[in-house]
Amino acid sequence: MKNKLLTLFILFIIQSTLFLVLALAQAPAIQWQKSLGGTDDDAVNSIRQTTD
Repeated sequence: MKNKLLTLFILFIIQSTLFLVLALAQAPAIQWQKSLGGTDDDAVNSIRQTTD
């Protein structure tokens, strides 16, 4: 009985570790790729509401 519980526990740890590694290994989705204002940091000076 102890060997069975130990085996199940070890399998659970291995499965959890694999899930975490695979989840972290996926490339993140690109949310914004357009660059504004050249290579330096961008800053907002004002915001205007438009009709579109």
